[in-house]
Amino acid sequence: GVYTFENEYTSEIPPGRLFKAFVLDADNLIPKIAPQA
Repeated sequence: GVYTFENEYTSEIPPGRLFKAFVLDADNLIPKIAPQA
């Protein structure tokens, strides 16, 4: 199956920092956001 998700929002955080947090630091970030995951 295929799952797609699109979401657009504005943020005061610079795009580069968001990319780093969600993509590069996901291994550290996700356990803090959702410990049960």
